[in-house]
Amino acid sequence: MLDTDAVIHTMLDTEDRVITPFIDEVRRSSVTDDHEVVDFDVTPPRDTGLGGLVADLEVMVARSGVESRPGRHLALIRRESFFRVFPQQGIFLWNIRYRADPESDRVLAAPFVIYWMQFDRRVHGFAHRFDRARDGLPTEELTLGHLRQHLLDSFTFYMMQANDGARPAGF
Repeated sequence: MLDTDAVIHTMLDTEDRVITPFIDEVRRSSVTDDHEVVDFDVTPPRDTGLGGLVADLEVMVARSGVESRPGRHLALIRRESFFRVFPQQGIFLWNIRYRADPESDRVLAAPFVIYWMQFDRRVHGFAHRFDRARDGLPTEELTLGHLRQHLLDSFTFYMMQANDGARPAGF
């Protein structure tokens, strides 16, 4: 069974190996044309207004029943003020979660996203997978490709649905 120190060491190694380079890629991408990119470990910068959304994320993760530790957070905040009518509107918050797998003695990673949606004017959280066949991906298998694909898929859905007043299919 992995102890807390082993999990933390694996988390930090994963953050250095793939998460930090991924966030650097996002900062250099065209998403910055209309979004501010904010990344942080546990506590968001005070002037960003992200504290409430991070608290909502932690509540939603706790409700999922899967015990996990938060890794890096990546917030993409719309620059246009008309997308920011409600405090959490226009913010896409991505977080990587880590948990020990007692069966394999490995640390698993999975992404979680949260954002406000127009159709019901509420915050929605989504526990995702890097590999649809597995609940968590062993951190040593996590690649930039997994991170890119997840952000592309989840951010595209967000951009298409978050500010649309119609209820998305499946909600």
